[in-house]
Parts: sequence; structure tokens; C-alpha cells
Amino acid sequence: IVNQMEAAGEGELRRRFEALKRQLDGEGLFDPALKQTIPQYPINIALVTSQTGAALRDMLTTLHHQYPVVGLRLYPAIVQGSTAPASLVKALQLVQRDDHCDVVIMGRGGGTLEDLWAFNEEMVARAIFASHIPVVSGIGHENDWTISDLVADVRASTPTGAIVEIFPDAAETIEKINVMRKSIDYAIRDQFETVSSVIDDIVQSMSREVPDIGVEKSRVNQYIRQSN
Repeated sequence: IVNQMEAAGEGELRRRFEALKRQLDGEGLFDPALKQTIPQYPINIALVTSQTGAALRDMLTTLHHQYPVVGLRLYPAIVQGSTAPASLVKALQLVQRDDHCDVVIMGRGGGTLEDLWAFNEEMVARAIFASHIPVVSGIGHENDWTISDLVADVRASTPTGAIVEIFPDAAETIEKINVMRKSIDYAIRDQFETVSSVIDDIVQSMSREVPDIGVEKSRVNQYIRQSN
């Protein structure tokens, strides 16, 4: 005689996932209008992840090539198991108290639904939503979606994808700087030429009345050449 039956394993986790998703969505935690903007050129970033996981090594390698000038602080957290949710919340709260970084990246490598379940816990979702610093999630593989991904300000498909998505490419940034530098040089030269032309007109109109004006014009032109 069976009096009660409950789904076990992934089926039960899926049910819990959908129930929490509906609840938090109804409360507005996924609202796009409440998402914070990620700085275009972050100065300091916080990494919330396992200090022994492969995800950290991958992110550091990518960051070294992508945007090596950024400051970095690691906030170690347990990312799997029963103690992981509280550990993730504690790390996020510590980032808020330090108030040193411009953006937070939460990341861990791929795994099963059970492996990633800490990122589907309500307490973690609310900690992300409460963060006054923008949060980027890079959890699992491309097809993995967690509640944390839905609450985060930006969701990346992988931990390394989080680095690629939010940081400018170093080579492209250098090229932009070179282009802007050349534009500034051209603008300055144009201004000098305009000033020189105006001085020529003044000299020509006043040369008869002021004999020494030509000497002063030569001095001005010499100063312009030296400045250029």
C-alpha cells in the first residue's frame, strides 16, 4: 500500500528550480530594468569562486591575455555541496563590505544539476540581487542555466566567457588609443595652422603702420614650430 510518492533525483530538483524561478520572477528579481550596468573599463574586479578549481585557473589565464591591467581580488567560496550556498553568500557580502571592486564575477566549471545546485538556492539569488556592485555569472557550460544566472546583471555562458564578455581586448584598446592620439595630433596641427593664417592676415594689414610687425610674426612662427 503506497500512501505517498515523491519524485527523486533530478526530477525533484527540476520541480524545485521551476517553483523558485516562478516565485522570484514574480517578485521582480529577474527584471531587466533593475540590472546594473557593467563598467566599460573596470579598474578592480572581485572573483567569487573556488580557489582550487579549474575555473579560477582558466579565468586568470584569459584575464592575463584579455585585460592584464585590471586589479584583482579573490573571494574564495565553496561552490558545491551543502555548505556552498552559505559560503557563496558570505563571499558576496564580504565583497560589499570591502567596496573595493567595480564588478563581481561568480564562476565555477561545469557539472550536473546536482553539482551546480548551490547556485539555485534562494539565499544565493537574494544575495546577488542585493549587491550594489554589478554581478556577472559564469556558471557551468553554455547550456547550463541557474537561478543565479537569471538574477545576475550579466550572464556569461562559461567562467572564461565572463572575462571575454565584460573586459575589452587589450590589442583593440591599444589600437583605439593610437587612433585617438593621431586624431588629437591632427587637431592640434590644424589649430596651429589656423592661428598662423590669422597672424599672417593681421601682419599684412598692419605692416605699413607698424614696421616691426614682421619681426614679431617670425617670433610667433618660431614658437609655433617649437610647440608642434
